[in-house]
Amino acid sequence: MIRARVLPVAALLLLAGCASATDVVRTHQEGGGTTRSYATTYDVAWQAARDVLRRQKPEGFEEHAPEHYVLATFDSDDPAAPDGCHGSSLIGVWVEPVDAAHVRVDAVSKLMRGSFVSCLTEGTFFEQLDRAVAARAAAPAGR
Repeated sequence: MIRARVLPVAALLLLAGCASATDVVRTHQEGGGTTRSYATTYDVAWQAARDVLRRQKPEGFEEHAPEHYVLATFDSDDPAAPDGCHGSSLIGVWVEPVDAAHVRVDAVSKLMRGSFVSCLTEGTFFEQLDRAVAARAAAPAGR
């Protein structure tokens, strides 16, 4: 009896974990994900967001500059992965200028292929972005 209940639930969890770039973009279009605002220029936020994603060594990295977003794919079974993370996930990051000195950043993270671990969640992305934006703002001009 228990086995009959566990198998369908396990199958649903695995199916729920299958995400694609299209799912990430659609979730963003529907208002999903996490949003933060920053008192910084578009260029500073854009470069900082890209730096955060690249530092995590994604397997895939798609930059859509005209549409102001980046998609990164993480698929790690490598024990040397950043933070020892093992899992498959996608994250999309949108950087939208509000005015000359403010931006809105949206992040949408999804698990892939039945993975139960995300190497970079929306929360951990924003923790790192906070530090990256602050570091870029404190850096001397021209750096």
